[in-house]
Amino acid sequence: MLYFKTLLLLLITLAVSTVTAILLLARYSGCPRLTPGVQHYKRGVWKAKQGDFRGAIEALTQALRVNPNLVEAYIERGVARSQLGEHQGAIEDFSRAISINPNDIGAYLKRANVLAANGNRNGALEDYQKASQLFFEQNKIDKSRQRLGPPPQQLPPPPVRERPAFEEFFSQGLSKASQGDHKGAIEEFCKALRLNPENSQIYYNRGRSRFKLGDTQGAIADLTHALQSNPGNAEAYFVLGNIYRKLDNYQRSIVNYTQALQLCPNNPKVYYNRAIACAELADELKSADYKRRALEDYQRAATLFLRQEDLLNYRRAVNHLPQSLQEEISPTKLGQTDGFSSISAASAAKNNSGSQNESKQKSPPEHLLMRKLLSLLSGDRSAATELLSQAQLKNPGKPADWYLEKVIWDLERERGR
Repeated sequence: MLYFKTLLLLLITLAVSTVTAILLLARYSGCPRLTPGVQHYKRGVWKAKQGDFRGAIEALTQALRVNPNLVEAYIERGVARSQLGEHQGAIEDFSRAISINPNDIGAYLKRANVLAANGNRNGALEDYQKASQLFFEQNKIDKSRQRLGPPPQQLPPPPVRERPAFEEFFSQGLSKASQGDHKGAIEEFCKALRLNPENSQIYYNRGRSRFKLGDTQGAIADLTHALQSNPGNAEAYFVLGNIYRKLDNYQRSIVNYTQALQLCPNNPKVYYNRAIACAELADELKSADYKRRALEDYQRAATLFLRQEDLLNYRRAVNHLPQSLQEEISPTKLGQTDGFSSISAASAAKNNSGSQNESKQKSPPEHLLMRKLLSLLSGDRSAATELLSQAQLKNPGKPADWYLEKVIWDLERERGR
């Protein structure tokens, strides 16, 4: 009898344990699993909203170490990098997001914004067009699913035509702005704002287009509104600086350029424009202090342009400096002479070879290419030599006409031709 009671107790205990295990398994298997890296991602988003873009980048990088395929982390890190002026890193992040999810409209739009801000109009236009194409394709898929959903007898009455999403208007506005149609761009931005009236990026881009059309007061209002929502937008401060400089309000111009540099301390174009404003104010006030500040900014701009291998803007900046300062930031001082010297030496040897040999060696196409390059550079042979030098340094072993065509193509792309 005792044996049977003991056996019964063991069986009851086993049954209770089994039921408990099954209930626990059902509970936890039914819970959604946390996406790897999402905690770091959320922290990065929060830091970005607080304006701590450097902290946001660190947190988002941690998220990507845990989950290298987290598309949202690439996009958010790209946005943070663009706010700090790290445009190349931002483009790489958006491109990585697109490679993981080629149908992400937001990634195309954000990459297009950065490309447009850097003067790559063709690349920006391609992204705008791709985003628009995806939008319409996805919209058609959604509508077809709606049509195939309920059986014919249960179909509701035809729905009222919905207004297009604000992203479509925004995309169209960006596309028109990149093509120089700023009046059309403003119309699209206004439509987008009616659907999303607090979007700082729409105000920022409408402000830029208004400035392009000469509406300085409207541009100031839009950019100020954009900065109230997003005080970390360095480009908005930069454009405001340009507007106030155009209005001859050099002090307010300098204040805005300084704000932009606090957010993006290695942007040479901001130093260059602040130098112009300081120089104008120095002439207006007969101030030696502002003249000194202008020279410091020109020097800093020239150094940064040279490090970025932007030789045309380097020369523009360095031409404002006295000879002594020019020598301090020359390519020789900064250790960037290899590419410069190789083309210069080759050019000197060729010039010494005699006119008859030169005419035999130089083909008419190469001669025409050189003429076109000099025309683009307003006859500046020194700049041509420097650009060809850099092309040869980056792409060794190519024929001479290849380097000429490459430099010409880069110049025309930069100028939006």
